[in-house]
Amino acid sequence: MLQVLNWEDLKYVLAMSRHGSATAAGKALKVNATTVTRRIQAVEASLEVTLFDRSSTGMLCTEAGAIAVAAAERMEQEVLQLDAAVHGLDDAVQGVLRVASLDMIFDLWQADFAAFRTRHPGMRLALTASAKSADLSRR
Repeated sequence: MLQVLNWEDLKYVLAMSRHGSATAAGKALKVNATTVTRRIQAVEASLEVTLFDRSSTGMLCTEAGAIAVAAAERMEQEVLQLDAAVHGLDDAVQGVLRVASLDMIFDLWQADFAAFRTRHPGMRLALTASAKSADLSRR
């Protein structure tokens, strides 16, 4: 009977492919080598194929193993891209930044203000360029 593939097990397939042995893969994943072997056997049972062949130089991917590794690498990239895309969204800086400066100095900061707006789209800049003294606490 065909078992349902647990995609969480694909990280073990990736580690075996990258490290060449259950012992090295286990060290990389901080688990016992028998856990690596057991999880790979679960993937093989789910897919009803052999993913790795033992050789004198370590474990080598079969044709099915290479297909599984390629799929697992794509999944890993998607997860990494998702993490990068949403990382820090809840901590995004929002509000108003008030800056007062002499007009002759203000011109020197134009590129910095543009870069700040790009990095922090939730921020508004309230800029005052004048030779007069300004009270930044006034709205």
